Amino acid sequence: MSFPRDLCRERFIQFLLEGKTQNDAYVLAGFKSNAGNAGRLYRSPYVQERIAKAKVEVGKKIDITVERILARLAELAFGDFRQLYKDDGTLKLPHEMDEETAALVAAYEAGKVKLRDPMSALEKLGKHLGMFAERVEHSGPDGGPIVMEDRDLARLIAFQLTKSTKSPAPGV
Repeated sequence: MSFPRDLCRERFIQFLLEGKTQNDAYVLAGFKSNAGNAGRLYRSPYVQERIAKAKVEVGKKIDITVERILARLAELAFGDFRQLYKDDGTLKLPHEMDEETAALVAAYEAGKVKLRDPMSALEKLGKHLGMFAERVEHSGPDGGPIVMEDRDLARLIAFQLTKSTKSPAPGV
């Protein structure tokens, strides 16, 4: 079955939003299988803009904001588990807990609670704030240095030189 190009592009976007891979979305949209073309279409400014707009709309519909997510992470990271108990030391029932306290609970069975891991929330907050620099180390066999032959080194240098000599696009 053949679809007009614009319709295929819109179908491609819809399949991506449904969670399909780039290549699967490309084929399901009506294009012939080609991973390179699927990747190029995915990276096109039009497709990227439409996907970004769709994600913002979904976030608005279900009221997801960065602030709300960060606030919940902070509640999980810094929540006071003492609020799970009444003044007499007995455990509160779930309906007696406020929202912040209830968010600390991962499981509640037969008067026992299992709390969520605050370290995970702290780690996510720290990453958001840029507190943890992620580093990737590259090494050769058995952790040794990366050894390159002259031919490979020459190719790498030539690639870097051609990349740096290309003129920027107008207006950049």
